[in-house]
Amino acid sequence: MLMNGYSRPVVSGFALVLLLEVASASAGENGPAARSKSWIWVDASNGGKPVFEGDPWEVIVEYNLDAADDKGGTLLTVWGAGPWIDCPDGKYEKDRHHVSFIKGGFFSQVKVAAGQGKQVF
Repeated sequence: MLMNGYSRPVVSGFALVLLLEVASASAGENGPAARSKSWIWVDASNGGKPVFEGDPWEVIVEYNLDAADDKGGTLLTVWGAGPWIDCPDGKYEKDRHHVSFIKGGFFSQVKVAAGQGKQVF
């Protein structure tokens, strides 16, 4: 959430993408339709407090990684992506991509083990 100069919160186009990579989860004998007991919950609300440009804020991720889904290399990844360029014009935008608002981007990754856990990014 950014402020627009009028002391009114404005939701920016900043998208937060969270990926839980479960190694080979869809490659099991039951195929991609197999059910998983793993789950993930993301809280990017900053405790209900407004976030101003330049302010730090935490993204809290709680998860349960079922042992059957963990092959020993499961990564919990948070990626902050800006607006999506879906229809490039070929002149100014050459391809489809996210535009990053943060210089150098925002990307954080941790290895997680089977079981319940909480990670603060």
